Amino acid sequence: MAVAAVVGTGIGGASIGSVAKADVVLGQDWNPVSNSNGYTYFDGFTDYAGGAPTAQLQQVTRNGNNWLQYTNASGQYWGQLVGQNWANPAVVPDNVNANPRLEFDIDLSQYTWGRLMIRTDYNNDNGLGGQEAGSKTTDLSQLVAKNKGTIASTPNPFIEHVSIDLSSFGLRNSAAAWSELQVFLQPNFWGYWDADISTFISQPYEAQTFFIDNMRLTSDAAKVNASWNVDADGSWPTGLTGGGTATWAGGMPNGAGHTANFMAVSNYDTGQNTIGAHTVTVDSPVTIGVMNFNNANGYTIAGPSTVTVQDAVGVPAAINTALGNHTISAPLALASNTTVTVQNAANTLTLSNLQSSTVALTKAGPGTLAVNNVRAGALNVNGGVAKVLSDGSTNGTSKVGALALASGASLDLTNNALVVDYTGASPIAAIQSSAAAAFNGGNWNGAGLTSSTSTADASAPHKTGIGIAEASDLGTTSFRGQTADSTSILVRYTLSGDANLDGTVSTTDFNLLAGNFGGSSKRWFNGDFNYDGSVNTTDFNLLASNFGQSVAADAGTSALGALVPEPTSLAILGSAAVIAFGRRRRATARVAS
Repeated sequence: MAVAAVVGTGIGGASIGSVAKADVVLGQDWNPVSNSNGYTYFDGFTDYAGGAPTAQLQQVTRNGNNWLQYTNASGQYWGQLVGQNWANPAVVPDNVNANPRLEFDIDLSQYTWGRLMIRTDYNNDNGLGGQEAGSKTTDLSQLVAKNKGTIASTPNPFIEHVSIDLSSFGLRNSAAAWSELQVFLQPNFWGYWDADISTFISQPYEAQTFFIDNMRLTSDAAKVNASWNVDADGSWPTGLTGGGTATWAGGMPNGAGHTANFMAVSNYDTGQNTIGAHTVTVDSPVTIGVMNFNNANGYTIAGPSTVTVQDAVGVPAAINTALGNHTISAPLALASNTTVTVQNAANTLTLSNLQSSTVALTKAGPGTLAVNNVRAGALNVNGGVAKVLSDGSTNGTSKVGALALASGASLDLTNNALVVDYTGASPIAAIQSSAAAAFNGGNWNGAGLTSSTSTADASAPHKTGIGIAEASDLGTTSFRGQTADSTSILVRYTLSGDANLDGTVSTTDFNLLAGNFGGSSKRWFNGDFNYDGSVNTTDFNLLASNFGQSVAADAGTSALGALVPEPTSLAILGSAAVIAFGRRRRATARVAS
C-alpha cells in the first residue's frame, strides 16, 4: 500500500521551536487498496459514499501522472475524502500544526458547469474524552469556466493550483489518540442562483467529474488563485474598476506562486456569458506565478509598472493561453524559468515589453509567442513559433546563452538579429542546419530558424535571409548592440551575399566567397548563401543580385537600398569574378598536376 509519509524535501521552512518541518505529502500516486473494513483507500484517503465501497474514486492516468478521479454520481455523499491517522500516518496533529496550509492541483477540464466549493474539516481526540475540530469552506467557483449561461463553452483547460489556509483551526493536541482530515469535494454545494426563475436552487447536485493530485500539507504562505470577474477595464493591484467595482474573484493575486486567470465568465450564478476585450492596468508592481488566458476576446495587461513572474513550491512559473489573442505590454520580468504555452495554432500571445533575464524561457504549444526580444539564459522553442516583433534596430536584437528548436518549431527573427553566447562546444552546425530547413529551397517557409520578412519577399530568389557567423570569424566583441565574446554565434536578417553580417554586400563579402569558391562543408560566412554546404555559382548569383546594396535595418524596416545594383557595381563584380575564379582554377590545376 502506498501510504503518505513525512518527506524530507527541505522546503516549506516553518518551525516549531527549533525543529524545522518539511512538507507532508498526503496524496500523489493515489494507489487504490481494498481493506478489511470494506472501504477503498487512496493513499490513506477513502470515500464513505453512503457506507459502501466506491467505484467512483479510481486511479487514472491523467496528463502523464496518476490523478485521483472524482465523479459525484447519484448517492455519493458530497465526495467526502477522509484521511485518518490509522490509514495515513501523516494525518497527525503535529503535522497539521506545523503545516497549516492544504495544497493540491485540480483539473476541471471535464467539469460541466456550476459552482465549486471545497470544505475542509479536521477532527481529533484531545485525550480528555472530547474533540478538537475545525472547518473551513472555500469557494473555487472562479475557476469554473462554464456556468448556466455558458454551458456550451469550453471548460477550464488549465491545471489549477489550490491553496487553502487552515491556520484558523488553531494548534491541535499532539497526544490525540486519533485524528482525521476530511476534504469535501462539493459541486454546487449551497446551490446556485437560477436567473430564469429567480430562485435559489439547492438540489439536485450536478454530476461532475474532476481530478486532483499532489495533495500536501505545507507551511508555505497561502497562494491566491483568482479570476478577473468583471466585464470591464480595471486596475490589477487595486482590484477595482474606475467606478469602484471589485475586479477579482478569489482574492488578490500578487505573490510568488499565485495564479491570475483571465477567462470569459464573470458571474457563476446568473449566467453572464462573456467578458469582452478589456485592459487590465498594472499601476504598481505585481508578482505572479501563473497567468492563464482563455477568452476569444483579447485581454491587454498594460501599464507602467512591472509584472514579475516568480515560481513557488508546487507552482512552476507559466503563462498559458488556451483561446484568443492577448497582449502583455506592461514590463514583464522573468524571475524564474518560465514556460509560455499558446495552445491554439491560430492564436498569438504578445509580450511587447519582455525584460532581460538570466533564466530559461520555454515556448510550448502550436500557437505563436511574439516578443520585443529575448535576452535570457536560454530559449527553448518546443512547439509553434517564437517570433521577434519587427523592429530592425538594436532594440530588436536578442541574446541567449543557449538555443534549442524542436523539430517542427520555429524562431522567427523577422528583421532582427540574435547572439547565442554559448558555453562548451559551438552549436553553429545545429543552428546552420535549422536555418537550412527554414530556407527550404529559397522560399524561407520551412520550420526552423527563419525570417517571415524574408518569406514575404516577392522577388525570386528572395533577396534576404538569415545570415550566420561565429564571432571569432568576424573578430568582433559586439554585435547589433549586444556584447559578443569569442564563443558566440551571430545571426542576422540580412541580404543574401552579406557574408560578414554588416548589412551590406560589398567586395569584402565577394572576397570571402571567392576564397571558398568550389569548396564543400562551408557556411554562410564562407559564401554558402543557400545552405547546401557548397560555394558555387548559385551563391555567386545571390551575392551578385545584391552587390552594392544595404539592408536598411536601422531604420526599422526591411527595405533595401536599391532593388537593382548599379551597372558599374556589376561591372566591377564581373571583372573581379573573372580574375578571382580564374586564379582559383589555375591554382587547382597546379595542385592536380
